[in-house]
Amino acid sequence: MDFTKSLFPPEIIENILKFADGPTLLQAELVCNDWKNIIEYIDEKYNIWKKCYKDIPKIEFYSMKEKYGCTENENQSKIILHNWLLWQKLKHRNYQITRIELKVKKFHTSIKVSGDVIITGTMTGQIIFFKQKDMSEIVYETNYSSYVEDLQCLNAIPYYGTGFQHTHLLIFYTGRLVFLTLGKNICTIASIPEVSLYRVFKNVVCYVNHMGQVFVSLMHFDNVEGMSIENVSTAKVYAPTIIKSLCIYANKISLVTDNYLMLFDYTMARVATAKNGQMLPFYNALVERYWTFRNEIIFATTSRHLHFAIMRSKKVFHGQVNVMEILGSSICDIYLHGYVLIITMSNGLVYIYYVKKWSQFRVANYDAKILAHTDAICGIDVQELKNEQKLFLCTAENIVHISFPNELIKY
Repeated sequence: MDFTKSLFPPEIIENILKFADGPTLLQAELVCNDWKNIIEYIDEKYNIWKKCYKDIPKIEFYSMKEKYGCTENENQSKIILHNWLLWQKLKHRNYQITRIELKVKKFHTSIKVSGDVIITGTMTGQIIFFKQKDMSEIVYETNYSSYVEDLQCLNAIPYYGTGFQHTHLLIFYTGRLVFLTLGKNICTIASIPEVSLYRVFKNVVCYVNHMGQVFVSLMHFDNVEGMSIENVSTAKVYAPTIIKSLCIYANKISLVTDNYLMLFDYTMARVATAKNGQMLPFYNALVERYWTFRNEIIFATTSRHLHFAIMRSKKVFHGQVNVMEILGSSICDIYLHGYVLIITMSNGLVYIYYVKKWSQFRVANYDAKILAHTDAICGIDVQELKNEQKLFLCTAENIVHISFPNELIKY
């Protein structure tokens, strides 16, 4: 489009585009190579893509940055902005499903993704690493043979072909929290027994033991010395039997009991006294499982119903739906990625919602409905990439990944 040169000198285009918002810049890049080069020049000069972060709500920005699988030469600011806009267009996007039947049946219970590596935990305590390209596997046998309820990869994984150097994992077995460092051999840094719940926020881990004590620990990472754990605060809160859910986010810890949400401020010296608890707007003795996100979003499921509550200080919003009647199956797991809510079902269906306002959330109004598998889905993770966004799922014997290619969509 050479007419842009004759109508508008590059200096004029530069002065206009340097004040444009993120969606406008992404569209302007597609006009012609001249405009794309001008935008690249403006970014070198003014770092305009980073300035566009102000358009992204902080909650979404931190969620996407945490799940961003980057390479050294990528413009992270631009890609995160692009992907944030694409999640909002979920109804209009295509997707591709890849179902991987694993050669060795390990009865997988949880899944996490880091870089080009998929990590799963099993019913019998193994930790398995899969390379995404060829699904070749490396099995790590740990000293524990109990059920892996959850796992966290605490740092980005460098893959060297023969093993995983300086990889730090947190494994939650039934009743035990274990910190591991992997390399040529497996090294247990710490093993904490009698743990009933745990959560991680950045380099802080919070857990509750069977005695009702809440612990906050700081994790230190070093490629030479490995990982170390420093217990920084402890508090006795409740009888352990009534703590149903735990969350740590920003500088607060939340505990959900049968009918209360309790909030605590934590510091590196102590866990402060709990603020007055907020009574949950629902109570049902038949609740089988609770999920708490960002200390204020609470889901609870029975065999037939989903209860949810948004517990903000000025306003509380709540609802109850019969998921068996609306979605035709019971809920297996719930995952929240920024404003993207993912619900997996026992019949293998996955429902995805982009929720800007919780007051407008309706279970029947999903943005995507995907038949991922015919078996129940027991683990969820998300990965943000330059050319696609991926959703990883695991059943007892299979891994499924759903890819949303970053197509050209009008913002």
